[in-house]
Amino acid sequence: MTRDRYVAIITQTGTPRAAVGAAIARMSRLASFRLLLERDGLVVASTAVAPTMVSDDGIILGALFTRHPIAPRTVLHPDAQTAILRSRGAHLIGAYWGGYIAMIAAPHPDGVAIIRAPLGDLPCYWVERDGMTIVASDMDALLSIVGAPARIHWPAVSRQLLFGDLRRDETCLAGVSEVAGGTRLSIFSNGSIQTDTLWNPWTFTDRKAAIVDRDVAAQALRETIRACVAARIAAPDHALLKLSGGLDSSILAAAIAAEGRDCTCLTMVTEHPSGDERLYARAAAAFVDLPLLEKYRDPSRINLRISAAARLPRPTARSFAQESARIANEAADRVGATIVVDGGGGDNVFCSLSSVTPVADCLLTGSWGAIWPTTLTIAQLSQAGLATIARRAVLRACQHRNYRWAIDTRMLADRALAELAVPLPHPWLQAPPGTLPGAGAHIAMIVAGQSYVEGLDPQDRLPSTAPLLSQPIVELCLRVPSWFWFEGGRNRAVARRAFEALLPAVILERRSKGTPDSFVAEIYEHQRAGIRKFLLSGSLAAQGLLNMPDLLQALDDERPVNDADHGRIMQLVDVEAWLQARGA
Repeated sequence: MTRDRYVAIITQTGTPRAAVGAAIARMSRLASFRLLLERDGLVVASTAVAPTMVSDDGIILGALFTRHPIAPRTVLHPDAQTAILRSRGAHLIGAYWGGYIAMIAAPHPDGVAIIRAPLGDLPCYWVERDGMTIVASDMDALLSIVGAPARIHWPAVSRQLLFGDLRRDETCLAGVSEVAGGTRLSIFSNGSIQTDTLWNPWTFTDRKAAIVDRDVAAQALRETIRACVAARIAAPDHALLKLSGGLDSSILAAAIAAEGRDCTCLTMVTEHPSGDERLYARAAAAFVDLPLLEKYRDPSRINLRISAAARLPRPTARSFAQESARIANEAADRVGATIVVDGGGGDNVFCSLSSVTPVADCLLTGSWGAIWPTTLTIAQLSQAGLATIARRAVLRACQHRNYRWAIDTRMLADRALAELAVPLPHPWLQAPPGTLPGAGAHIAMIVAGQSYVEGLDPQDRLPSTAPLLSQPIVELCLRVPSWFWFEGGRNRAVARRAFEALLPAVILERRSKGTPDSFVAEIYEHQRAGIRKFLLSGSLAAQGLLNMPDLLQALDDERPVNDADHGRIMQLVDVEAWLQARGA
């Protein structure tokens, strides 16, 4: 089982016939692709066996699910097709969800509209060339039609290093853009291009739509997660669940088991105790009666010159993902798994904040009874004093501002820092008047989650899914007041309450959280000498993007790893590996 791949050629008035003919000829040579739609201005080919919709006026590729009930949709009623076409795809946003791409050519014959699902995991990249717009699911298909490699866009590389998970429509390849989830790209026959935001998370933070009862929120969350998991994991599939033993992946284990899906759990362990969560993974798997595999990550098997994002237009993958992918693929072969499932984005969706904004929300809404318990929980989670939390919450409640995205300037030279002068607005970070700061902080976490789910590679050996970032779950969680997520010294409280009957107490009461940090530190210690040579002789250094004194001071520090410098260095290594994989 693999995710559908596709490529489309959109032409303008006056596009040279020779250029179109050459592009279509290259399309015909793509292995496993077949022509699905050919009409004036639009030609589409795909590996899809059964697209959800194909008509003379449009096509829908990828996974499409209905909302009431939440279920896969393989055939659309004629009335639904008409509504989709007449709205130029906007009808999809409210009536459906999933990992779809829609291309609509009617009822506006002067152009083509491309709609990508909100938080959809089927990519959509595009480039303009010779009077055409080439659109594709992946860089291999895109550049095969373009007929030329893409150059590195160095300013975007600098912005990637500075802003991290703030995903924009630009990529790190010159001329290559991305259709973001929940947006519509309109390409008109006269060559003009327009982008519309069709889905905005602020829609669901309106106070009139808030769920004001904790038990009601928990019940709705449990039912929605179960339904989305059942839709994402088809009955014939055998899922391989990456079960860390944390709350998020354990919730998925409970939902998968409750829905009766075939599943094997996999937990990955490091030599360092902080990366060994087998106690929790065993407890969760045993409670829901799912088999569990336990595998050690081996830092010696990591080749830092190989990028897991080599086929992507951004350096978004981490080096430790190599070992995770190897272990998961071997485990999938062993048990016959057809899809990999993980709890990515759970912290983001379940509002796992460590800021004072939930307390500020209590003040602004007059939720007086929640102020003290929320302040106490935030203080415990952030390890700050109660007076400090209270003072900062009052100050935050008196301000109205957009969310301030964190910027990482460490070990970057002035040439890279110059990109800070270039504004990087994100439509989801622009707070409407009168909105709550906690909602803004929650949405910023969804932005980071968007980067994760929208960065999957359709050419991966096995398809993967992160069900907690499904659109219905995200929309529901945004309707939950921010302070509901903090209770009794614990975060993600609504999610814990939702699954209190389906998970053991050791998971529900857990306050610690495992991370890959210990494994990253092991990789760094194991390959410290090679890392120094790799970075100093690499493309980032050649482009003058690295602050060499700061970098050398960190690299030459022979003390055991005990701070965050090694994490930043490993990020630079990951970007360097991607650059070399792209021919820089």
